[in-house]
Amino acid sequence: MKPLRLEMDAFGPFAGTQLVDFAQLGGKTFFLIHGPTGSGKTSILDAMCFALFGDSSGGERDGAQMRSHHAAPDRLTRVRFDFQLGEQRYRVLRVPEQMRPARRGGGQVRQAAQAELHRLQGEGDAMQEEVLASGWTRVTEQVVQLLGFESRQFRQVIVLPQGRFFEFLKSSSVEREKILQVLFGTELYKRIEEALKRAASELDSQLEACRTRRATLLAQAGAADPQELQDRQAAQTAALAALQQQEQAALQAARAAEAQLTAGRQAAQHFAELDTAQAEAAALDGQAPQWTERRAQLAAARQAAGLRPWHQALQEAQQSLVQTQSVAGQRQAQLAAARVQDEQARSEQQRQAAHAGEIERLGERIAQLEAAKDRVTALAQARTGYSGAATQQRQAAQAAQAAADAATRAADSLAQLQAAIEAQRPLAASLAAAQMALDQARQRERQATQLQQVLRHCEQAAARVHEQGTRVEAAQAQVQATRQARETTWHRWLAGQSARLARELAEGEACPVCGSHEHPAPAHAQGPAVADE
Repeated sequence: MKPLRLEMDAFGPFAGTQLVDFAQLGGKTFFLIHGPTGSGKTSILDAMCFALFGDSSGGERDGAQMRSHHAAPDRLTRVRFDFQLGEQRYRVLRVPEQMRPARRGGGQVRQAAQAELHRLQGEGDAMQEEVLASGWTRVTEQVVQLLGFESRQFRQVIVLPQGRFFEFLKSSSVEREKILQVLFGTELYKRIEEALKRAASELDSQLEACRTRRATLLAQAGAADPQELQDRQAAQTAALAALQQQEQAALQAARAAEAQLTAGRQAAQHFAELDTAQAEAAALDGQAPQWTERRAQLAAARQAAGLRPWHQALQEAQQSLVQTQSVAGQRQAQLAAARVQDEQARSEQQRQAAHAGEIERLGERIAQLEAAKDRVTALAQARTGYSGAATQQRQAAQAAQAAADAATRAADSLAQLQAAIEAQRPLAASLAAAQMALDQARQRERQATQLQQVLRHCEQAAARVHEQGTRVEAAQAQVQATRQARETTWHRWLAGQSARLARELAEGEACPVCGSHEHPAPAHAQGPAVADE
């Protein structure tokens, strides 16, 4: 920043208007502000700080406290400051909050604080002002953005008021680094330095990781150096080639053995099937009498099933017999009546023999008897049919009894077969349960194999975690030691600043801190001095 013009009204010791025109210096960049104590040298710096940031150069007074006690009541305290940054020129105007006489009536009114920031373009009467910001806080923020300094940093670096030089010296290295970066424009180099440090740190980390990995691999391999590892690798490569040849031969032998094993398993399966078949055949041979009896029962059942038509015929014959018996009863009744009539006819013939007159009537009766003869013949035929039916009835009854006996035997055989089937059902159920148990056992075997693999992976992961934990603990210990060394170095550097200042001052020179020409008890360093680097 280059000051151009400073105009003060009723500010500090100046009751009226005071103008400081830095443009009269021309191209000179080094000048001296001097005068007796109380002449207002510090007020010039206060006015510059007040115009830029709204406070004094010492940071102990605000704008309202900077009003001159000798100024007229109607003159407002005001500061206008022109400065240049590069090719751009700016003007800042500030009027602090203060009391002034009322324009109408009597008494006083409070004048509100005002602030404006302008960009200047042109010269003389053609100068134009562009308003960049207005308002007390907004102007301060814009000035800080333009200068890159806050009020406190500006006082520490640019203004350096009396007795405040030591504050800059005792500031932390981080704070002074920020101030000097802004002051000398080294922010770009700082970013480059930080980028290079980050790159170097990453490379160091990668290098350390590679070294650690190299050492770990060598330790795992049990080798002292990479050459030994390469020698081992060459030997192992040759051994690997030989082992690969052996592996090929072993694979061929294994394939042949596997083929033989498969053939043997098939033969064993066939033998097992043969044994099972022989056992089943022996069991069936033992059951041969039972099956013979069952076959006989089945034949009887089939024969009984064949007698069903005869049974039906028997039923039909029985029904026909009942009907024939009914007809035979009727015929017997007719025969009895005919016999009675025959006896009567014979008695009548005898009587007619005695009574010739009744011969004609007897002839008619004989004709009637001749007609009854046909009925008697039919009755005889009915008796013959009844005898045949009775014979058929007896034969049918015998066949029905045989069929009933065969049906009973078939029912018994069927019950025995069903009982045998029921006895065999638990064996089938136990076979299904055994198959299910076998499948579950195979599933548990597969799960156990997978569990063993997972356990092996967990053990390997635990080993890696333990190794990483050891490395982390070592790194944390190293970080803690580095932090302690940093704190020790920092405190030693702080303790050595006073001794360093006393050592660097030449005898007879005024101290830049206290201004004294005498140093009766200068500070001395305790231990070796610590440089800034």
